[in-house]
Amino acid sequence: MRREIKEEVNVEIGKPEFFTDFTYITPDGVPVLGFTYFAEYVSGEVVLDEDATEFAWVSLEEASKYDLIDGLLGELKPVDEILKSRS
Repeated sequence: MRREIKEEVNVEIGKPEFFTDFTYITPDGVPVLGFTYFAEYVSGEVVLDEDATEFAWVSLEEASKYDLIDGLLGELKPVDEILKSRS
């Protein structure tokens, strides 16, 4: 996961930590199983490829102003609490 993130966006992260898993069925009937992780930012300047058009480093409060994937904000809140409890 760390290598993939470095290859895709040029950012180095710390050890990924498992947060949660989820399942759903797409509108065309394909079952999906996903896993959510979080990790500490270590270094690197974000470099986007042609598939991505923009990025932003935002606080939890700022994230609520974006049109996020359904359920994502609900995952960000407990992760924010975990990270705040460590500092």
